[in-house]
Amino acid sequence: MTWQSTKPSASNGGRHHEVRFRSPKAGVSMGELAKRLIELKLIDEAYVDSCEGGFVAKVRFAPGAKPKYPSSYIAKYVSKDFGKVMSNYQYKK
Repeated sequence: MTWQSTKPSASNGGRHHEVRFRSPKAGVSMGELAKRLIELKLIDEAYVDSCEGGFVAKVRFAPGAKPKYPSSYIAKYVSKDFGKVMSNYQYKK
């Protein structure tokens, strides 16, 4: 099951960025991670799914708000309970 969170003001523009969270603490859920990601000021949309060894999230930043290093931005504001941010790359629409 994939968890999705979208801000009401989200636009349809921009690319998704993939971020992997490795070795999350026991008991944390995809839903909790999706909620935490969407609470971040620069993120308009977040999709979270499970993957081998943790979670994978696809996020879309607000128009004109993409940080220079998206994975570093997310790692700075999301609890380490969700795992270590391991990679980041863009997906085309």
